[in-house]
Amino acid sequence: MDLENKVAKIEWTIVWDQYTWLPKVKKRPKNGKIRFVVMPDILVQELEAFREKRDPNVPFLFHKNGDPYNRQSVAKAYNRALIRMGKTDITGTHWVRKTSATLANQITGDFYAVSRLMDHSSPDVTLRYVTPTNSEKKKVADALNSVVNGILKESARGENEKGKACAVPLRSLRPNLPNLFLIKSNG
Repeated sequence: MDLENKVAKIEWTIVWDQYTWLPKVKKRPKNGKIRFVVMPDILVQELEAFREKRDPNVPFLFHKNGDPYNRQSVAKAYNRALIRMGKTDITGTHWVRKTSATLANQITGDFYAVSRLMDHSSPDVTLRYVTPTNSEKKKVADALNSVVNGILKESARGENEKGKACAVPLRSLRPNLPNLFLIKSNG
């Protein structure tokens, strides 16, 4: 971890045996590539605090007597923290990645930047992590509403944005509004 530059280089991962739950260090993440993940300030601060307390002779930041925590211990710790936060509808650790991806997408509005931040092999993988939120849906609905309102204003004047008469009338959505007109694209 390069905490000064807020970047984590992931070249080794820990996998747990599905029967014994014993951890094993594995070279390379699932996609086989080294990942670089940019970390937010709050995470960097927390990791710096852990680093100050860590045993310099142990290669892991989170461990028990030099061995990485097993999967059950990690999951139980997360679940206890979730309960303390009043969250009882989610469990496990993967929600952190999903929440981070969803919030990053919501805040930036740049899905492809989120995909690169998550260091996914393709945007299709990111689609599994980003959940559409009501505020995003409202943003799209508001954008569409502004387009429709613009068309309604143009059709009330009987012309399109270039001052040309609109050629194809559409039945009005409401009787008290003027007819809508289709604007044929020339491009």
